[in-house]
Amino acid sequence: MCNILDGKCGCKGTYYGDKCTSPCSINCINSRCYIPSSSSQPQCADGCVDGNTGPYCQSSCPANCRSCQQDGSSCNECNQGWYGTNCESQCHDNCVGGCVKMDGRCNDCKPDIAGPYCNITCGTRCQPTTDLTTCDRNGRCTNCIMGRYGNGCNVSCSTRCAGGCDRSSGACTNCIVGRYGNDCDMNCSTGCDGGCDRDTGRCINCIVGRYGNDCNMNCSTGCAGECDRNDGKCTSCIKGKTGDRCDTNCNNNCTVCNQDNANSCTECKDGRWGSSCNKLCNTNCKPIVGTTVDTCDQKSGDCMDGSLPDKTCSTGKC
Repeated sequence: MCNILDGKCGCKGTYYGDKCTSPCSINCINSRCYIPSSSSQPQCADGCVDGNTGPYCQSSCPANCRSCQQDGSSCNECNQGWYGTNCESQCHDNCVGGCVKMDGRCNDCKPDIAGPYCNITCGTRCQPTTDLTTCDRNGRCTNCIMGRYGNGCNVSCSTRCAGGCDRSSGACTNCIVGRYGNDCDMNCSTGCDGGCDRDTGRCINCIVGRYGNDCNMNCSTGCAGECDRNDGKCTSCIKGKTGDRCDTNCNNNCTVCNQDNANSCTECKDGRWGSSCNKLCNTNCKPIVGTTVDTCDQKSGDCMDGSLPDKTCSTGKC
């Protein structure tokens, strides 16, 4: 309907003017506009299409705005890579996916870059990775170089550690030889050979002449070298000794006897023979050079070097 006298009418939403012959600007949302009672100029009814501002959306938003307030006071949203009230500031070059409009904090960072504004590189103590994940957004290293621990790998592992330490706690992965304990802060026994067990301190091996868990007990002086690690039993005895600990003398006629039998001789004193060395060599046997002691085969009693010229050989074997 229109006025019968002058033809003025109320307009559809997308037109304006006395007779509604002017289409609203395409910069108006939904192309809707109206003329307020206080003005003769049209204004957009629902706001401006992105990128435009002003009462009739006749002006462009600031350069890096995606959309702005209709009164031009500020940008609602910035183009990617910009921030600020009017999108006047550029995000840091290391930002990925733009930054927060309010303060420029990056949404994400390039690989191996950290910090709210992606302006921090991963620490030199971080272990570099081939997939460029050396540290996370907060700068925490994915792994540490050998000998370091902590979020930033800025704490040194103990010098008692061998092969680095736990990333979080600093507990040694392994101990250097001679140390044990979680922190490798305890000394292995001085009797250990090749270190000791990380948890218990039990020696891996004992130095020659020692036995026991801590290798703190001396093998018997009758042992020829080593003794059993657990019970101290001698591996072998020195001459003249027998028994598990080689603390018993062989019989008086032996110089060497079996470890389990003092009367089972393997070597007799000069002039004797037999399994117990209880037999005397024949007096016709030739003495050892430089001595007057007769000598013969320990098992058979046969003379070793022949008879003296002025004596008769009784067995025919001299």
